[in-house]
Amino acid sequence: MASYLDRLTLYVGVDVADASFTALALDAGREVLGELRTCSNRHAGFVRFQSWVESLQAQFNLRLVAVAAETTGVYYWLCGLFG
Repeated sequence: MASYLDRLTLYVGVDVADASFTALALDAGREVLGELRTCSNRHAGFVRFQSWVESLQAQFNLRLVAVAAETTGVYYWLCGLFG
């Protein structure tokens, strides 16, 4: 059973590579809410990611965001989310 905070949370998984990253957003019930494919691992890509997350929050009335990222190698350091 999902807790109150779970029901307010957007869960986002990020797969980071050297030049790009992808993301998948889920709710507490593991329903896919959105997918972001092949975003540049540069400032423009991070801006796109932030806009995508904010639009999902508004669309599904979610207040919290939990982001989990693959940390293989050093490529995730570039992502502004993790600094």
